[in-house]
Amino acid sequence: MRKKKSILVMALVLCLAAALFIGCGNNNTPSAPSTPSTPSTPSTPSTPSTPSAPAVNPVVLRVAHHEPPTSPFHAAWEEFDRQLQEKTGGAAKLDIYPAEQLGKGADMVAMITNGVADMGWLVAAFFPGVFPVSEVHNLPMIGVPNSQVGAKSLWDMYQQTPKMQEEWAQGMRIITFSSSSYQFISTTKKKVQSPADVKGLQLRVAGSNNSKFIETVGGAPVGMPPPDMYDALSKGVLDGCVFDWLGMNSFKLTEVLNYAMNMPIVAVPHGIVINKATWDSLSPEVQAALDEIGGAPGTQLFGAAFDSANGPVSAEFKGLPGREIVDVTAEQRAQFVELAKPVWDGWVADMNGKGYDGQALLDTYRGIVEKNSK
Repeated sequence: MRKKKSILVMALVLCLAAALFIGCGNNNTPSAPSTPSTPSTPSTPSTPSTPSAPAVNPVVLRVAHHEPPTSPFHAAWEEFDRQLQEKTGGAAKLDIYPAEQLGKGADMVAMITNGVADMGWLVAAFFPGVFPVSEVHNLPMIGVPNSQVGAKSLWDMYQQTPKMQEEWAQGMRIITFSSSSYQFISTTKKKVQSPADVKGLQLRVAGSNNSKFIETVGGAPVGMPPPDMYDALSKGVLDGCVFDWLGMNSFKLTEVLNYAMNMPIVAVPHGIVINKATWDSLSPEVQAALDEIGGAPGTQLFGAAFDSANGPVSAEFKGLPGREIVDVTAEQRAQFVELAKPVWDGWVADMNGKGYDGQALLDTYRGIVEKNSK
């Protein structure tokens, strides 16, 4: 009996000792102690991955023009910008300032050459004598039927005429050409069908050759920026203008004009230009993109913007109360052509005096226009 008690006491002692080490009173079965894992060899720091190319910081070219932002011409500039960004992968873009925000159209040569604008729309007729070869486009009654033909003809003439190339290289570089669509005589009070009807009228015109033509037919030419024309017409300072349908619409002239003669008189040459120093600073890739979307394709982009107004705006004008589109007979047209020929001759003589072959330039250009009109 004593022996059994001793065994019992010994068991209790062992149990208490075990409880101190392995929790004899715990209902959970203790897990066997895990064998300590061999410390892992520290991993070699991974080589940092090549950082992705930073977002392109594009070259931003400031563009100036005098058309309002609602104009199809402004929309053409936006399309030009889209194409430039696409061609360059975002490396270049345009910042477009319409409506003379950077300066007046009549100051565009200085704005471009002085770097106020990197690119701009330069109306050559605003600068008599500065672009003498290009002024062949501004001769009256030479048959430019629309803007796309006119702009393409200017580009073709430029490509084959070194003297014309020189006149667009004065602190600038040509990107492409544009042209007004056909311009015609519109008036506020007097219907014009024949040269005799022009006598005594104060008409806004652009370009020295166009001015000479209006003088030849008895009118008084007035030079004036397009944004100023509405007030001058509404107040009677002007009796009318020689302008195209896009300009009529852009500057709301259909509100103050009542008659539009259905005969092309003249077209006005324009250049899309870039500051020469800006051009030289561009990468070859950006230069190539500007050349690709400029040139002949650019003439059609900007030309289509001008021509897009011809049908819709003329139809809208015709539908307004008291408005009339005045048809001209073949005989009346022939009269205008005969009166234009002395202006052609004067231009040829002037060019000859400057060392050019004026007649050759005129004949070449008329041939280009005729070919592009087919």
